[in-house]
Amino acid sequence: MGRRVYWGATVLLATALCHGLTLRRSHPLSQHFGVPVQTLQRWRQWWLTEFTTTPVWQTLRGRFIPPVAAHSLPGELLQRTQTPLLRDSMTQVMRWLAPLSTLTEGR
Repeated sequence: MGRRVYWGATVLLATALCHGLTLRRSHPLSQHFGVPVQTLQRWRQWWLTEFTTTPVWQTLRGRFIPPVAAHSLPGELLQRTQTPLLRDSMTQVMRWLAPLSTLTEGR
């Protein structure tokens, strides 16, 4: 697996963990991942705004009953994989998101 896959998994996990965190509680998470709090906030905002407008999300969200709450992304995607290990959940979500790395829309 290349560096992009590991970085993608890091972004996925970090943003899932920062759902609902206050600014003060974000600092330990920021230190753990070695990225500024502002970067965590920017990643989280991407999930809530830009990701929800992608064709990948439009297709993916139709697969889940009950529907995935967009405000809970990406953590709820990890929960919906129904695998007991976080590693397997991360792998499944990264597979679902793989088309994002090949899209050329808007570039």
